[in-house]
Amino acid sequence: MLKVYGQTDKWVGTWTMEYKPWPTTNGIKLQLQIGKPERDMLYPAQLKVTYSPFSGTYEVLLAKKNDNQLGIGRAKYPVEENPFHLGAWMLYLNGTLNYQAKGSPELGLQRMWIDSHQLYMQGLYADDEMYAYMKDLLRELLSRKDIVLKKQNNTPWQHKDIRRMLHPEEDSIYFGIYDKVDVYDSIVPLSIRDENVIDRDTVTLLLNGKPLLDKSYISETGRTLQIPLDSGINIVTLFADNYGRLPPNTGAFKVKTTTGSYMFDFSDRPNLYATFLVAQLNRLPRKPVKDTMKAVAVNTPEKRNDIPGTGSAVRDSAGGAMKASAGVTGPQAVTTARTDISHIQGRNSGHPVKDSIRSSLLKPIDDKRIAERHTSLLEKISVQQADVTLELWDDAAEDGDSISIRMNGLEVVTGFPVKRQRQQLKVTLQQGENRLIMLADNLGSIPPNTAVMRIVAGTLRKYVTIKTDLQQNNMLLIIYEPEADTTGKQ
Repeated sequence: MLKVYGQTDKWVGTWTMEYKPWPTTNGIKLQLQIGKPERDMLYPAQLKVTYSPFSGTYEVLLAKKNDNQLGIGRAKYPVEENPFHLGAWMLYLNGTLNYQAKGSPELGLQRMWIDSHQLYMQGLYADDEMYAYMKDLLRELLSRKDIVLKKQNNTPWQHKDIRRMLHPEEDSIYFGIYDKVDVYDSIVPLSIRDENVIDRDTVTLLLNGKPLLDKSYISETGRTLQIPLDSGINIVTLFADNYGRLPPNTGAFKVKTTTGSYMFDFSDRPNLYATFLVAQLNRLPRKPVKDTMKAVAVNTPEKRNDIPGTGSAVRDSAGGAMKASAGVTGPQAVTTARTDISHIQGRNSGHPVKDSIRSSLLKPIDDKRIAERHTSLLEKISVQQADVTLELWDDAAEDGDSISIRMNGLEVVTGFPVKRQRQQLKVTLQQGENRLIMLADNLGSIPPNTAVMRIVAGTLRKYVTIKTDLQQNNMLLIIYEPEADTTGKQ
């Protein structure tokens, strides 16, 4: 059965290579095991790097770009690394794996170059200087040398972690897939643009494996496509073909539906220098309209098929969904009058530890920093639930950032530390407009003050990237409109 399956999917199986820095030395061994695909597009995989005494095992997501290319996910989650860590150097394993049908099939790595002196030198003498030479050889292979993997067998990689890699809503580690969003529309407008300066970025866009754009230039003004959705899950994959003249690629797309607007963006920190990002649009059947409020049905027939909006969503980092802006992705957040902080410490953590914030903090406050600083609008979100949850974390280095959060003139938190693990704040919205303002208390050791926030309200999962400093605040405008009562009761 495995042999037959391997013949139907040429990517699945074990691929290996050995690179010898010197003819008389031991070689660096690479092993890539690729599992069965999700919807014939998303391939969970495990990469092993061995150069005695070093050994590292990493989980990585691959995405099918076309019949001969697999995009390599930005996140290489380290399951095990000893006796030192490769860290940011794994970013060099980006771009695509190109299939070559020879006597023995091969996968050749085609990188997108990251020109960063700081990244290239980072960590060479960390941990223990005795490994500096070994690190230098590993770095050379990851960043510059040819990598060609030969196929050994057709046995798919199997592991308990595959489910969490493909279903980000169930875990905090971001592999490039944004949380699923529910929509009711059969056709939705998708607008794509360059979020930064026009620098000749090109992108490839796929819907359920079929190309919508192929190596297309994008601009600040962008273009809009009308995309038809199948019932159930629809996979939209955006590939960066290059980094343009100003790395990285800053392409983004927005989908607007009756449930809200959803942004997926390569500019989100967890997506920087990524090869691809993935959106999941779950098309549901429209909710039936009960004919109990006859006066409304007669007077406003055009609203029979309207679906109340629930907001917008975006993506997770290699440590928290993007867990994005997550981009977005390629990420989302909100608030409630009960303010619990939940510490999520890693993928195997149990129930969050709750540390209740005193209700006395939820009091009117006149924060002069709101008037003295410029406040930029991050997103306008519509929700139907009064109680929403804000999840906050630092998807990069924990550098001592802390922020204050204000909502409708109330003090939610002050001096709130931004940590690597997710923390939760729950707040109750007032009906109508709610202004949620984030203010930097400091700049940490690595300016500016940055964090990822995920807004959770019912089925809504919205990621935004917070970037504040001592001159600029960020604001979320949250519109709370309760769902219409169709029972006939007031």
